[in-house]
Amino acid sequence: MCTPTHPGTPQKALDAIDPNGESGPFGAGFPENGCHPHGIALHPSGKWLVMSDLGSNNFRVYSLPVGDSFKVGPPDFTLAAHTAPDSNICYGAGPKNAAFSSDGRVLFSCNELDSSVSAYRFDDQTGELTPCGSPCMALPQSWLDSVPPRPLPFYDQCHSGGSLCLAPDGKHLYASNRGHDSVACFAVGADGALSPTAQFTVPAGGRISWNLTMPSDTLLVVCNQYADDPEARSGDGKGDPKRVAPPPKGPGNLRVFSRDPATGELTPSGCVYEVDEPSTLVAAVRPKLYP
Repeated sequence: MCTPTHPGTPQKALDAIDPNGESGPFGAGFPENGCHPHGIALHPSGKWLVMSDLGSNNFRVYSLPVGDSFKVGPPDFTLAAHTAPDSNICYGAGPKNAAFSSDGRVLFSCNELDSSVSAYRFDDQTGELTPCGSPCMALPQSWLDSVPPRPLPFYDQCHSGGSLCLAPDGKHLYASNRGHDSVACFAVGADGALSPTAQFTVPAGGRISWNLTMPSDTLLVVCNQYADDPEARSGDGKGDPKRVAPPPKGPGNLRVFSRDPATGELTPSGCVYEVDEPSTLVAAVRPKLYP
């Protein structure tokens, strides 16, 4: 049993008020007032585990014990995620989900609070993480400038990172954007550093996009909690996050995209599965390539 503790990371605007007058002032530390583990990534060697702690804005790295016991002590290594841009209401990036490259040399992170992605080199001898280049925003700056920062619970009124998926060939990373309702596309450099592709973002074909998965090098599936309804995503941020799209669209969907392995570009395949408010999906496990 491992129980990390941390006082949490407060927001920049502790007394922020919802312009719609529905939520009133927020107290200190809202919403991240403690240690909030949000995701884990297992190193391909099976020797390390990385925990994304959104509340403390940290990555905590644990060496896995040998034998039957899973009792662990303090983390072997802790790294603070980057500070959020001034345009975001929160102090920290808020790491949510993480994933290792197939060779275990790079850890990628989807950051919920500032809608960014990061890459870190991983030392499999010490468990240390070192940033690979600068974090990349997963949203167009022009769109970000048009939408005022909002508290995280109002998914349609703010921007927040959903999840990430590394292509099986390791050449591209994809991240979902809730609020902007899109998938951001990044090229992965030889050193693990990320850079936006020429396409950058593509509409997710639904609202509140969560999990992503790739069953092959040429297909990506996006899990949208709600079906696409443009009226629910008004530019002034006053859309209703619970709005149900008119028939024949269902309350949510799984949208399949074709991927160009050379450029990373995504194109809607036309294949859509209606699902009742989905949030998570996974593809069949592929063989690990760790040496």
